[in-house]
Amino acid sequence: MKSKTKYFLNYITKFFSAILFFIISILSILLITVFNKNFILDILEKNDYYNGLNTVIKNQMSYQVVQAGFDDEVLDGIYDEDLLRRSTKKVLDGLYNNKEINISTSKIEEELNKNIEEYVANRGFTIDDREAVDKFVVEMTNIYKTNIGYSNVIEKVRTLFNNSYRIILIGLIISVILFIGNYFFSKTIFKERNIIVSLFTTGILLIFFSYYVKENIDINNITIYTELISKVIINYLNDIFKIMDILGIIYIIIGLIMIILLNKFISTLKKYKKAINIILLIIWMIVIFLFSSQNGNKSTNTSDKVTLAVINITTTVTGNTYTDEEIKNMIIDKTTIVRKSAHFIEYLILGVLIINVLKDYAKINKRMILFALMFCFLYAISDELHQLFSDGRTCKILDIFIDTSGSFMGILIYNIFYNIYLKREKNKDITYNI
Repeated sequence: MKSKTKYFLNYITKFFSAILFFIISILSILLITVFNKNFILDILEKNDYYNGLNTVIKNQMSYQVVQAGFDDEVLDGIYDEDLLRRSTKKVLDGLYNNKEINISTSKIEEELNKNIEEYVANRGFTIDDREAVDKFVVEMTNIYKTNIGYSNVIEKVRTLFNNSYRIILIGLIISVILFIGNYFFSKTIFKERNIIVSLFTTGILLIFFSYYVKENIDINNITIYTELISKVIINYLNDIFKIMDILGIIYIIIGLIMIILLNKFISTLKKYKKAINIILLIIWMIVIFLFSSQNGNKSTNTSDKVTLAVINITTTVTGNTYTDEEIKNMIIDKTTIVRKSAHFIEYLILGVLIINVLKDYAKINKRMILFALMFCFLYAISDELHQLFSDGRTCKILDIFIDTSGSFMGILIYNIFYNIYLKREKNKDITYNI
């Protein structure tokens, strides 16, 4: 009976772990997409939203202009795409910060009144009914406000939106705490690590959930508010489900790798261990070589994208918001740090891989560590010289120092953990002999 109860409880903890990990994944996806203002702004840019919005507003205003007896020239210069961006950003700022949304139209009113006066003066007319003109100007600004604020929908839902954000954030924290607690409970009581089951099961659930929604809801034909908004929403949802699919595939692959690595048949590969370690070292050296082969523009663009991703994650976690100009300045300021960190991490991994190869042939000692460090130092020099032959790249002594420092850190970390591993193995042998 006890064994059956233990088996049942073990099954429950695995099931609970998988469900929690699935919930954590879904909530995390929501936080980095729906509740990430920069993600929304990026979607708008990708879909040429501001150009489309400009066309919609111009068409609606043109209709009112004709009704009022004017020509389209009264609309010249009353706003531009840059103003549309700023207004949209202000609306989203209000949504994400739960502040009252007030769309400024003072520039539009000023330019429109000036254009009307010039229009009337050029034709020798006079404005007899100022009240009618003021009413016309208000109609034009209302068209602008309605399209920017989506008929005041965002203002109506902003409180609910922010409450939902808090609920999801609290739910994520609780789910993570429960998952960790369940993991240690399972590890202590049943001597199992449910992380493998969680990864594999969650990967399948994410892909199945994405497939089920896309099969039962015709996402590509969704109609919400206007054709322009519908287009953005469609691409927005497709991007979210694409993230879900990719994450699901990654989970499944990692789960399978962990299953293979922890399976008994891995012992049959031990005879190829030396060759595998050498192959891994060579592959990583090729990866570094390929990164250095990128021209200056491509390398900078890659660094900028990584920096932007870091900023997006940071803003999602901290809840801070930044203007487009601030984000651009942050990218400029932080890209150098990201590039140098990438150098450091690249060579940290190289240091780990080279000492991992060398330890297969002799016991790790000071000479071996010095040889491994010298190997990484010489490769760093060759790597910087290689960059001289890539357009827009330069050779920097500082980068050689950073690369070598990264390698030294990798070798040091490897040596520490390898010594811990050897002590544990030694203790096991002593225990078995006793």
